[in-house]
Parts: sequence; structure tokens; C-alpha cells
Amino acid sequence: MSTKTVIKLNNIPHGFYEKQMKKYFSQFGKVKTVLLVRSRKTHNSRGFGFVEFELPQVARAAAEAMHNYLFFNTVLKCRQMDKDELPRDLLQTKFKGPNGLQKQKMAHNKDKRDLSTMVKHLKNIQKVEKILKGMDIEFSCRIINNPLKTNNVSNQEEICY
Repeated sequence: MSTKTVIKLNNIPHGFYEKQMKKYFSQFGKVKTVLLVRSRKTHNSRGFGFVEFELPQVARAAAEAMHNYLFFNTVLKCRQMDKDELPRDLLQTKFKGPNGLQKQKMAHNKDKRDLSTMVKHLKNIQKVEKILKGMDIEFSCRIINNPLKTNNVSNQEEICY
């Protein structure tokens, strides 16, 4: 039995995600796995993916039917692949979901929320306020989560979450 049960899709349009892909390709035959390759940082689609069928004949028919198919104003490219050509465990990857994405964003922005950086920004704001006050320009800045916990900046509101 042939192992060519996977098709690779290129130029996948925005809005055509795993759920829609599985439903659409099930018209050709039994779909085992659908994988849309996504960015690790933003979790947006990278524009290509894989669909695994149970039978190689179904995969061949789907690849031939969908190759150069105009789909949502993009030309979809499909080709049948051997399972050996795929990276190991590619079709077993799990969807991280929004919680994993939120954790990645927090880790990415961790250095931006550092206390020393916040203090430095607050002192710059206070310095700019003094310069503008000397020029008779009214300036008020809303400080959220003040790291110094003092109200030396005039017209300052402190909001803690």
C-alpha cells in the first residue's frame, strides 16, 4: 500500500482554517488529520498546510482537483506528498489555543514591563513636564501602575489593576 496519503496546500487564503479545511476536503473522502501551519509568536496562518486522508487514491484525486484552483481570490497549489517527506511528528502537533498565545505574548513583552524601565520612563515624563511647565504649556499625563507610588507629578491619576 502506498504511503502517499498527505497533500500539501500552498497559498491558503485568510479565513480558510482547520475546521473549514476538514469540512471542505471531506467531500473527496475520509480526512484523518488537518494541519494549518501557524506562526509561533502571533498564531496567524503562514499560508500553507497539510491534509491527511485515509486512502492514497483520495489524496491523489483531491490534489489533482484542487491544484491551481481559484479560491477566495488566490490560486491554491496542491501536491500529493509521501509521509516520509514530512518532518517527523508534524501531523501530531496539538493546537495551543489562546492561553498558549497569551503566555507567549507575556514572555515576549516581559522586559518591557521591567520595574527599572518603568521608573526610567516615569522620570522622563516628569522631566518633560517640568520643561513644558517652564514654557507655559499645560501637560497632564495619566500614569497607570506608578512604580514609585508617589504623586509628585501634578494632575496625575493613578489607576491600579
